[in-house]
Amino acid sequence: MPGYLHIQDFLDRIEFPDAYRAFFYLEAIESGLARLLSSRNPHTVEIEALLPFFNSLVDDADRSMAPVFAYEITLAKQKTSLQGSTTQSRYRSFFLDSEGWAPHLRAVRTKYGFLFNAVSDALVYSINNLIECLTRFHADWTRLKQFLLTEESSARIKKITLLSSDRHRMGRQPILLELQSGSKIIYKPTDLVSDVLFGSFIDLLKLPKPFDLRYARVMARVGYGWIEFIPHESCSEYYEIDDYYRRTGVLLAIADYLNYTDGHTENLIAFGPYPDFGRHRNVIPAWICEQGKPLSFIYYAGAKNS
Repeated sequence: MPGYLHIQDFLDRIEFPDAYRAFFYLEAIESGLARLLSSRNPHTVEIEALLPFFNSLVDDADRSMAPVFAYEITLAKQKTSLQGSTTQSRYRSFFLDSEGWAPHLRAVRTKYGFLFNAVSDALVYSINNLIECLTRFHADWTRLKQFLLTEESSARIKKITLLSSDRHRMGRQPILLELQSGSKIIYKPTDLVSDVLFGSFIDLLKLPKPFDLRYARVMARVGYGWIEFIPHESCSEYYEIDDYYRRTGVLLAIADYLNYTDGHTENLIAFGPYPDFGRHRNVIPAWICEQGKPLSFIYYAGAKNS
């Protein structure tokens, strides 16, 4: 059937780290890809744009399974049950015999059932997250052009990248969308009210240069949102390095005042002379409690991007 051939053609282009180990999670990839191709909007995303996302998925799945197979192959080697005169042939004999897949692989799958199920579930959750992202991107496109992009921005997606981050709410992770027009935005499947509040707080401070701060623009929706992509960028002048550390001190003082608790290295972005935390989920509680009317302020901040 045409749908199957379409899926198979895409599978042939995915860079599986190991064809033998891929057998243990291929079904989850195939079923997820079928759901994605049947639900995606063909006018906004090309098949080529999906490859980086799926290559990242299979890399993660393979890394999770590789230690198990390394251990089991070592046991098989000690029992002299591997066949072949070369390393490659002995490795192959662990997975295949003259009649197909080796019978003992069923026992391996049973022995590590929790791991294989967890890997399969993670793949399903990640692909469902992508489907949700693309659906919301299409629904929010008009607002995205108004708040984060420009009227000239193209709705066609050039590249989709799964960002390395903690999984939340059924395995969801942030996704970076690069558009044909060159614009980049981040889809975050979590509530972004705290990010909006952080930006509003910075605006209220009216900090003068070189103590002013920049922050990523945010379009918060109910339970998810979109964030302007800010790349890591080096300073171009020596004085910018001085300004960067001045602003870092300001950011540190604000983080301390707002009880920020997620300020590790991976969350710090250096955008030229401007430092910023990549996420502001664990911020604000101390400040909004001191304002006396946190709910009205939260409503105001959310309404700015509605």
